[in-house]
Amino acid sequence: MGSEPWSFDKHLVVMQRYDNDRPLEDIKYDRTTFWVKVHGLPMRYMTIEAVEKICRVVGEVIKQSESKIYDGSNFIRVKVSVDITMSLCRSLLISLKDDKQVWVSFKYERLPNICYWCGRLTHDDRDCKI
Repeated sequence: MGSEPWSFDKHLVVMQRYDNDRPLEDIKYDRTTFWVKVHGLPMRYMTIEAVEKICRVVGEVIKQSESKIYDGSNFIRVKVSVDITMSLCRSLLISLKDDKQVWVSFKYERLPNICYWCGRLTHDDRDCKI
């Protein structure tokens, strides 16, 4: 389970743990985990705490004990549980302490097919209702 997201023929495959205590109908296949790279942050704000706060827009941040999350490059990455029924967040305008605003962009590692019209992972461009 730790190596998600999974894909088959570039289409997302979502799996969930089953705990034997609830009916199969109650299991929701609406979340998957991605490593998300945050680009465009000033070096001063390249901290795990700041990026975890920013990535709450993307989904539920999963705390990591791994020290290789930031290696001195121009991005920092965190693991995020994403609701696949919602559109993926591609960028965000954030306000810094000195009243400056900066656009940060999110890049998802191992991203499968996605609908470029609405940004969802549940279908691709050909099947979009938009």
